[in-house]
This record gives sequence, structure tokens and C-alpha cells, in this order.
Amino acid sequence: GFENLTDGGNTLYVRATDNANNTGDADFIVVTVDTLPPEVTITEDSKIINTTSFTMHWSFTDVQYYEISTDNETWRNVGTNTTHEFTNLSEGSNILYVRATDNANNTCEPVFITVTVDTTPPTSFVNHISPYWQNSSIMINGTASDALSGYGSVALYYYSTDNVTFYGPWMFNVIYVGPWEGIEWFFDFPNGTGHYWFFSIATDNVNNVDFELLYHYYFDVEEPGANDTICAYDNTIPTVNVTKEYIINTDLFILHWDTTETDIKYYEVRSNDSINWTVVTNNSYLFINLSAGNNTLYVRGVDNAGNVGETVSINVFVDTTKPIIAVPEQNVKTNKNSFTVSWSSNDTDTRYYEVSYDGITWIPVEENETSYTFTNLSKGENKLYIRAVDNANNTDQVIITVTVTTPPLPINWTQ
Repeated sequence: GFENLTDGGNTLYVRATDNANNTGDADFIVVTVDTLPPEVTITEDSKIINTTSFTMHWSFTDVQYYEISTDNETWRNVGTNTTHEFTNLSEGSNILYVRATDNANNTCEPVFITVTVDTTPPTSFVNHISPYWQNSSIMINGTASDALSGYGSVALYYYSTDNVTFYGPWMFNVIYVGPWEGIEWFFDFPNGTGHYWFFSIATDNVNNVDFELLYHYYFDVEEPGANDTICAYDNTIPTVNVTKEYIINTDLFILHWDTTETDIKYYEVRSNDSINWTVVTNNSYLFINLSAGNNTLYVRGVDNAGNVGETVSINVFVDTTKPIIAVPEQNVKTNKNSFTVSWSSNDTDTRYYEVSYDGITWIPVEENETSYTFTNLSKGENKLYIRAVDNANNTDQVIITVTVTTPPLPINWTQ
């Protein structure tokens, strides 16, 4: 036999010589020696998938048949096919093997890739927002987790509601990078004032999506608008209105105000002699111990979102000094049934004067007049009243007595 043949093609010759030493032409055959096992190349890299089946591809030449395995022990002949669909793969890591046997019955070492099956959606949630009312942009925090493929993205969704009618949801922003334990969105309340409901939707690296909350929103009539957390937003400054300034004659004053706002949480009031604000929950407040002279009183509103309105002030002038009326004569006799009284006052802020015949029914005196003519006086003693009222409603009253006497009889002269 031929020995020490080399791998590859070997040409073997033979010729014959007869007894007369005639030598014939040589004949030959080519013997190919193949002692090397085949080499199989899998065309895919190890990967993560979201289904339980996977088709693997490989390549080689001069192969008698291929075998595949999922455990490197039990092998299945797939002929000369260079693809195979593995089915019913387990959740998690799966090692897929292939080996080849060539025409010389050389079998190569198995080659493999790892295919990780991930059919489980990731989870994520938006952390609780506190306080409920906000008046500026906030940082919203979230957390996400995935056991196998890892995260591809986390999207923040929100609704804007009036707590009666639901709108949206709208996607606010998608985060594509970690760390997933501390996701942050800078939320600027794009729909303005209103009530906001938040939830997040996570997508992992093989496109599994956590649609649970979206499913609730669109399909679950028993739980519409499912969410992770809620808050409300209002950055409108509340306004408070006071009507006018006051002059009073007491150190007590009830300040009243009104507002068109519907979400006032409370009001704050103070006077000019205090730096501290007092919280009030209704639309009035009693100030006590006001000082004589001018007092400035302040009020402002605070809404549910913590917006502090502009401070509104009014001046309250405390005047407890009554005007003084001076009448030159307070006991007068006359023989006429009318009498003109003149007076003066030391008060510069007298608002008006009044006169009366009986101290009960009062007659206003024309503006800027300091005299009045009483008519139809009765014979005998008449009590006449003059009263001054200043801007603080302080009053002073003077009573004079006018006695009407009988006029003397006329004298007739005769010659």
C-alpha cells in the first residue's frame, strides 16, 4: 500500500512489465486525502430577541451533512441545509450549536452562539410628586427596571385635566440613556394651568413595551386615566380688590375685599405698624387698636399653587376729634318770627352742617354756608340746633335759645 500520503490530492501510478521485459504505459488515479475536520461559520452574532424562535445561518463547503443541538449532547441531522429555525426557546439564555461532517466523515468541533430570549416587558413608574399644587417647572423623577435585555428608552406621558374631563395622553419626552434607577424629566407644564396625570412607558432593547397604563387609558372603562402620580399647576398671580380709602372716628375697622379668583387658598393681612402677616380665610378682617392719624392696611391672596398675589393697600385715617362750633350769641331775644344764626368752626375737614328746630329732624345747610335763617318761630322761647359733621362722622352740636317777644303797640298821635 501507499504510505505517508499527504492531505490533499495524491496521484498514484501503476505500470506493468511482462516476462520479455516489455513495460506498458503507466496508469494513475488521484487519491484525495482529507484528515482535517470541517470548519463551520455561523453568520449571526450572539443576540437578544423577544420571541421564542430563532433562525440560525451558517456556511461551509464539501459537507456531507450538518447537525444542530441546543445542549451539545443531543444532535439532530439537518442534512445540507445551512439554516435552521430553533423553536420553543426558553426565556433567558439559550446556547445554539451546529457542527459539520464532511465527505471523509471528519466531524468538526461544535460552534455556537448565545441567544437570549426576552419576552417580558420592562416596568417603570413616575415617583410621587409633592406638593400637589405647583407654580413653576419641576423635576419629575422615575424608576425603571428590566431583567434581561436592558432599557432602550423611557417615555413620560401626561394628561391635562379639569378633574372632570380627561384629555390626552400626550408624550412629553423620551430618555434613551440611563441610569434607570434615577430617571429625571424637567417638566414645564406645556398645557398651562390645570390638573396633570403622569405615567411612563418603558421600552427595552428588544422592543418589549410596557403598555399596561396605556391599555387602561384606552380600553379599561372601569379605570380610565390610570396613572403613576398626579399634580396641579397654576402660575397665575391672584388679585384682590379693595374699594376705597376711609376716614373713621374709632380705632376699630373692618376691611372688606373681593376677588374674581376661584382657587384662593387663603388671604394675608397686616397693618403698617407690623411686619408679620396674619392668615385669613374669609373676605374681611377686623383691625383693632389703630393709631390716630393715617394707617395703611395691606391685603394679598395666596392660591392653591402657592402663588402670592400683589399686595393691595388702603389708607384708613383715624380721626376722633370732633369739630367745635362757635356761635356768638346763644340767648337771643327778638320781636320777629325769624332769626338768622351765624357760626364758625375750628375744623378744617367739616363735611357739612345741619340745623334743626327740635333736635330730631335735621335740615342740611347749603355747602360752604355757615349761617341759616330760621323762620316761623313761635312766640316765646325757641330752641334752635346747629350741628357740624366732619369726614370721620365726628359731630358737635350747639343749642341756642331765641325768645320771640310781642312787638310794641304802634303809637297814634293826635293834635
